[in-house]
Parts: sequence; C-alpha cells; structure tokens
Amino acid sequence: MSLIFLSTIFFSLSLGIALGIGLSLLSVVRHATKPRIQILGKVPGTHDQFENAETSPNQVEFVDG
Repeated sequence: MSLIFLSTIFFSLSLGIALGIGLSLLSVVRHATKPRIQILGKVPGTHDQFENAETSPNQVEFVDG
C-alpha cells in the first residue's frame, strides 16, 4: 500500500492507479492458486476427531468415503 501511495505522490496519479490495479490483480491470482482443501485422517482411538493427513500421515487412519 505504501508503494502505491509513494508512486502516486512522487510520480503521477495514473501510475499510482495502474500500480494499484496491477498489485490487486496479482494478489487475487495468488490467493486463487492456493488450495484450501485438506485431506483429513481419523485419529486412532477416537470416534470424531480428525487431523490433517498431509502433515502427519503416520499418526492418522485413512477412512474410505
């Protein structure tokens, strides 16, 4: 944000707007490419407790379905 503000003050308004739009689009693309889906595995000995199976695959049981 400060980069956009400084470029607007020191250079020009159109450069600040273009830089703001470009950085906003880059932020949206970066956010859209990060997956938010996690594979869960059941913690052994429990009925309703699950953990992330990607971080600790040896400590969870995989359940079909």
